[in-house]
Amino acid sequence: MEETIISIPMLAGNNSHTHNSVLLESLLLYLPGMIWMKDPKGVYLACNPLFEAFFGAREADILGHTDYDFVDQKQADFFRWHDIKAMNAGKPMINEEWITLCNGTRVLLETTKTAVHSPDGQLLGVLGIGHDITQRHQTEKALRDSSERYQAILTSSLDGIWVVDRTGKLIDINDAYCQQSGYSREELLNQSLLFLDPNETAESVANRTARIISNGGDIFETTHRRKDGSEWPVEVSVSYSGLDTGQFFVFLRDISERKKTEQQIQYMAYNDVLTNLPNRIVLEDRLRQEIAHHKRNGKRIAVLFLDLDGFKRINDIHGHDIGDQLLIAMAARMRVTVRAADTIARLGGDEFVAILPDLDNNDDYLPILDRLLEAIAEPMQVADLQLQLTASIGITFYPQQDEVDGDQLMRQADQAMYQAKLAGKNRYHLFDTQLERLLRHRHRDLYELRRACANGELTLYYQPKINMRTSQMTGAEALLRWHHPERGLLTPGEFLPAMEGQNFLIELGEWTVRQTLREISAWQMQGLHIQVSVNIAGLHLQRTDFLPRLLQILDEFPSVPPHLLELEILETSALENVTHVTDVIAECRKLGISFALDDFGTGYSSLTYLKRLPTQVLKIDRSFVEEMLDDPENLSILDGVIKLASALNRDIVAEGVESVTQGEILLLLGCEQAQGFAIAKPMPAEAIPQWLYSRKIEPLWYNRRPLRAECRCLLFAMAHWRSWRKRLRQCQYNPQLATQWLRQIYRIPGLPETLDNISVADLGRIRQQHTGLCQLTRHVLEQIRDNDDSRLQRNLAMFDVECDQLLDRLEGLLP
Repeated sequence: MEETIISIPMLAGNNSHTHNSVLLESLLLYLPGMIWMKDPKGVYLACNPLFEAFFGAREADILGHTDYDFVDQKQADFFRWHDIKAMNAGKPMINEEWITLCNGTRVLLETTKTAVHSPDGQLLGVLGIGHDITQRHQTEKALRDSSERYQAILTSSLDGIWVVDRTGKLIDINDAYCQQSGYSREELLNQSLLFLDPNETAESVANRTARIISNGGDIFETTHRRKDGSEWPVEVSVSYSGLDTGQFFVFLRDISERKKTEQQIQYMAYNDVLTNLPNRIVLEDRLRQEIAHHKRNGKRIAVLFLDLDGFKRINDIHGHDIGDQLLIAMAARMRVTVRAADTIARLGGDEFVAILPDLDNNDDYLPILDRLLEAIAEPMQVADLQLQLTASIGITFYPQQDEVDGDQLMRQADQAMYQAKLAGKNRYHLFDTQLERLLRHRHRDLYELRRACANGELTLYYQPKINMRTSQMTGAEALLRWHHPERGLLTPGEFLPAMEGQNFLIELGEWTVRQTLREISAWQMQGLHIQVSVNIAGLHLQRTDFLPRLLQILDEFPSVPPHLLELEILETSALENVTHVTDVIAECRKLGISFALDDFGTGYSSLTYLKRLPTQVLKIDRSFVEEMLDDPENLSILDGVIKLASALNRDIVAEGVESVTQGEILLLLGCEQAQGFAIAKPMPAEAIPQWLYSRKIEPLWYNRRPLRAECRCLLFAMAHWRSWRKRLRQCQYNPQLATQWLRQIYRIPGLPETLDNISVADLGRIRQQHTGLCQLTRHVLEQIRDNDDSRLQRNLAMFDVECDQLLDRLEGLLP
């Protein structure tokens, strides 16, 4: 091998030594990096300023010394070993060496060491040149780590992963997606998105690409087509990177199982699990549709309420399994007995409702009714038993002289069914008149309720009230429940309306107060001091001896402080004798008993009377709460009621909070106290302590402050768009509404040009999307009005997507 050496030439003339020195000095001063030269024994002959900084010494102090004079022995041995290798190699030797500078900094040097010879071949020593490559090393390592992580993600992810360029072509795909799609990686590389997503078009891809670049990402659901032509649902999450020419990182999750579960949940939401008949939700919707259909074709509707006679006895004797099999078989019989256009649904237990539409006159129902009674009465083989039932059926019709809705029709049919049972069962009964229904219902319930009191069938459930912002329990409401021996657990709405005006309400009210005080006393024994509110009927409150009798009950429980009792009254009952009620409330407040005005906003009180009533608490009726999310008018009323309560210096409690979102909106409007299923369902007294100790803080509520006045427009915008989404769905079933609502599209309030703490750019994009959604809504209404089906379904789907995106953005602006 030819030896590579560096020789130092001797310049001709007397000045040769001077020129050599100048040349060497220039090299040492101006070449980048550290430069040094040692003789064959390792003694330094020369070095440049950068090397001086390495040793922290001047050149004059370095020359004539070795590495052992400046660094520890281990480091010096390392340097010497590489010097010897370079002198013996006959070629430059490149090494990477970690060294510690005099200031303590540790750096990585790339050194080139080569032997230096005189022109006559004599070894003069070794020349070293060093460069700091620490930053380069770190950069290369970061790139290697990043590449390894990227590959690890691709190979280990169970979800599909794409890398897509700005033209919509796939430039990388992981194995998981290949397995899902049936394609090889080679078959997918450089393919267009349109190749795999049958829902996309070139235009939609371009539009989505622009949105993703603008927003930085997107999440949506679609379907992909496999190599065998089958399709499967995927959830697509896209993020955009502007590096290089711009790339999209796409994560694709197979949501087949989730969709299947959603379908099952949806089926269970609309069908009775036991019999597969439609449930109450579907029944009520069908009844609304049939009422709307009647208004177009003028034909009558019969509603049948059917209860199986003797089912409870069979269930008790033979067990629930036999009872369930009997219900399944009976449901199948009834389904094949009615017409294809009829609807038969199970409400629960052995109660069913049938809707018979398109009747030319009321007698058209008779053949169907006779077939039902005969089919139900036929003996039935269940397991090794032969069983037989009959049915009692109540019937009502639509239309009636007074306008009624679906709920009223079912209540009428229910009452008629009860009359059929009273008349001997295995028969039907037509709903008579409203007066007769009320009288019979009142007579039945009053008799049974008196019996329930005597038999101990009445009990109290307690629904907690909390401060949503602090999560602290502020009290509970006592709610009457009736353990009916046949109808199960009944709520007050199922039996108290028939008691209106009856003196029995006074007896019932006193029983409720006494039972409440007894439960409060029991809680005190457990260290709990819970204020409980009790509903007091207007008839009870108006009695002249109300206060003395209340004091007598309080004396029965001397350990219970009166301030733990709160009385709830309806504003309508309070106004019947406002002077007397005001005096009673004032006397009770002296004892510490507080009063709440229940169902506030549903009555007709004037502000003057409201100001006179010294009630401390106003309770917002649940009807305003349950519709505030998609009814801007209800939201406005709710906002006004909360402001009114604040102006009158009253505490306010919202009833019927059934979702976290409802509670969040109430807090943003300034209402902190609430009760409802989203907080806790009514429960027996003994369950309250466990609930109190195990309840969890709702993160979206905790420490949530009210919105500033100028930001409340965001809540109203969200309510408007939820309302319009519901309207467009209704339009599909009733196109005549499109013309009416086209005139109202201009009532959608716009968004302001500026809002505090929101950038003009962000607000501008939302305003632009808001305007675009208005235009799309108008276009859809025009298509429905003009019976133009071209792209209608696509536009409706686009509306849902755009509406969801806008709602998400508006919600994202909320603090």
